[in-house]
Order: sequence, then C-alpha cells, then structure tokens
Amino acid sequence: MPEKNETGNPVFDYRAGFRSVAATVQNGLIFFGAALGVIAGALYVFASPQHPQRPVMGVAAVLGISLVCAGIGWGLYWPRPIRAKFRETYGPGK
Repeated sequence: MPEKNETGNPVFDYRAGFRSVAATVQNGLIFFGAALGVIAGALYVFASPQHPQRPVMGVAAVLGISLVCAGIGWGLYWPRPIRAKFRETYGPGK
C-alpha cells in the first residue's frame, strides 16, 4: 500500500504534498481576511463617530481586505514554482 502522497506517478507525488499545504494557506488567508473585514467593517459602520476605537476598527477592516488580496495573490503565485521545479527535475531530456 503506498503511503500518503505516494502514488508511483512522479507528477502526482511531487505536487500533492505542497498543493495541500499551499491550498490550506490560501484558504486560511481568504477566510480569516474575509471574516476580519466583515466584522470590523460592520463595527466601523455602525459605531458612533465619537467611539474611541473607531479608527482601530477601520484599520482592522483594511487589514482584512489586505489578507483576502494576499490569499488571492498566493493562489496565483504558488503553482508557478511547482511547475518550474517539476520541469527542471522531470522535464524533457531528463
């Protein structure tokens, strides 16, 4: 019985481990950023203008949006190094 991430196919074996970790990082960034942005944004909108923590809520909302953008950026970036390393290792002529 092959162990986890060992199918015998070098394509699947090489990509499987990093893919699961990278996808977890991406999903965590997007989920945490969206939750932080929505909660802090709602508190910012509904807090009175004189509330002493209102600027902190605004910064937290912007941070949440930034985390969502970082998650999307990570999702666009991480397949590239996997492909490059795989082509280097198993590409034509190897």
